[in-house]
Amino acid sequence: MSLMAGQLPGEGHKYRPFLDVAGSTVVQRHVDAVLRGVADPHLVFAILDEHDRRFGVTDTLVEVVAGRCTFEIVRLHERTSGPAQTAVRAIEAAGIVGPVLVSDVDHAVDPRSLLLASGQPGVACVLPTWSLRGEDLRNWAVAAVAGDRVVGIQEKRLPDGAGEFVGVIGCYWFADAAELARIQAATSARYLSGVVAAVIAEGGTVVAVPMEQADFFGDQARLATARARMGGHVGTLFCDLDGTIVEHEAKPRYDVALRPLPGSVERLQQWRDQGYLVVITSARDAQDEAALSRSLDEAGIPYDRLMLGLPSGPRAVINDRKPSSSLTPQAVAQEVDRDEGLVRVPAPGRQLEVRRRMVGGSGAETLLVEDDEKFFVRKRVMVTPATADKVERLRQQYRQLERFGHLSPGITPALYGESRDSFEYYFDLEYLQEHREASTCTADEQERALQDLHEALIGRVYRSVFRSPTPIPDWLPAHVERKIAAKLPGLRETPELAAILDADVLIVNDVRLRGPIAAIDELLKLDGGRVLAPRVLGAAHGDLTLENVLWRPGDVRLIDMDGAEHLDALELDFGKLLQSVDARYETWGHDPTPRVRAGAVGEYDIDLPDASVIDLGQFHATWAPILAATPDQARAKGAFYLALHLIRMAPFRAEESIGTAQFALLLASRYLGSAREMLTS
Repeated sequence: MSLMAGQLPGEGHKYRPFLDVAGSTVVQRHVDAVLRGVADPHLVFAILDEHDRRFGVTDTLVEVVAGRCTFEIVRLHERTSGPAQTAVRAIEAAGIVGPVLVSDVDHAVDPRSLLLASGQPGVACVLPTWSLRGEDLRNWAVAAVAGDRVVGIQEKRLPDGAGEFVGVIGCYWFADAAELARIQAATSARYLSGVVAAVIAEGGTVVAVPMEQADFFGDQARLATARARMGGHVGTLFCDLDGTIVEHEAKPRYDVALRPLPGSVERLQQWRDQGYLVVITSARDAQDEAALSRSLDEAGIPYDRLMLGLPSGPRAVINDRKPSSSLTPQAVAQEVDRDEGLVRVPAPGRQLEVRRRMVGGSGAETLLVEDDEKFFVRKRVMVTPATADKVERLRQQYRQLERFGHLSPGITPALYGESRDSFEYYFDLEYLQEHREASTCTADEQERALQDLHEALIGRVYRSVFRSPTPIPDWLPAHVERKIAAKLPGLRETPELAAILDADVLIVNDVRLRGPIAAIDELLKLDGGRVLAPRVLGAAHGDLTLENVLWRPGDVRLIDMDGAEHLDALELDFGKLLQSVDARYETWGHDPTPRVRAGAVGEYDIDLPDASVIDLGQFHATWAPILAATPDQARAKGAFYLALHLIRMAPFRAEESIGTAQFALLLASRYLGSAREMLTS
């Protein structure tokens, strides 16, 4: 019986039994090993319905096994408490009686020696065992073995019992499937090791069979080792000897043993197991290569080649970034303190594949990337003198994602880390393949997505805010100065944009309006900080458009934050959402189709955005208490802050289309005019 009904992978994660192993898959390697060792087998696969739905498990298993032996697939409708209960459910569903071999698919082990040992009289269970040298006990069921008898077993720690401690490979032979089911029901054992412990406690005989060969696929390091064993070298690792691998000697001697530094032998072996060619480098005299080679062998230091006679000064590795591996660093440097050893040195980089280029902001390239275990999103910027501002902006975005994740766990995709070198800055985050951008949803779905969003913002993100009993008058002029006035010189370099920005009066679709800068100045004087200034400061997203809201029913995630302040006006988030639901930015922001027709000086006709697909009255009513405002005040605030966002986006839109930037500024004038009407009515 093969157990495949493990923990449900998260969004973006692959189904481990189908991962590639040197041109095959994990489950194929597992099945091949079983079929080599069992004559006329009948295989039973235990899978989860959810796995079958997401990954097509049944169809793939049929391709793997059909024509090779008899088999059946047991589909479990819900998760079990663990492997032991999974095995019992499959035994019952398949009607298995008598002896049974229960195995996880995350390894490939030849069971012939187990079956041979099972022929001993009175044996209740047989276990394959593995040396624990260099292993983390937390990854194993640990058995105490005296002779060939298992006298104790415990999951993830040393068991009671006098004997040699060994790891148990997850492939268990039981003499009686009914007894396995009885003991699991009586003990509620989660792991099969718990069932074995009960067998021992009842006086049953459990035999251990040491294994010299097995392939493991249960985590990334083991998967890499299996691939390396089957597929050859994956890269080259250069490592200094003295002070890095062994204790530093000012004058090397070969009549005394080398003293390996803590963790260094194990780390070198790990890298070799993962397929790296290990080259030990040293300034030691090349004439001493034979003597050094003997010393390394005597000290048990694994390596492939020696490179001696090098200068003792700095060593640089220079390599080109391969177009075929555009995300995999080809030259990596790591320094350690003298005699510290290799314990802190990370494993070499993973091999990554780009699957799709995605739409993204922040001036960054956004990629859907695949590694051994999952799909994920990488946002990156090439590091050059001209991209310093883009790198900093992307770094700030990562900090904001971290901050929101701490404030409200689960409100953002999971972060997998950031990195910067001489070539690029990037960060990786969870790929939410079952979520969609709210901007792509239907009208009904957008209503539901906004409801989920508002519940998340009010209940989780905006819980810790500063509330002032009166408006905060100094905040708004400072914001206009930093975020609007600072952009004007660049916009004025384009005559078509300067003509709109600096106009005292504009005629847009036959409606008389103030130019955007004149309108802002007039509104600030007219309002006097009574309505438009914020009263609530909190953790503002800063770019809360529907493109940056990922949704599936009942769950929202926020991406691409653009707020740099620890506390900011929540009106910024309100205005950004209105940019999507009122100004309908997503329908025109990336569309080069001309929407502006200039007439006489200061006169324009524009194609207005489509009407909102949501109830704007209800939207304003929802936000009014968030902003400590009345619904009418919220409408005025919304129009004003939406206009500010449209002006702020103009420089970015101008990089793609001057016409789109013109359209954004003319829309801003209309919304500023609406804000004035609301304040004076």
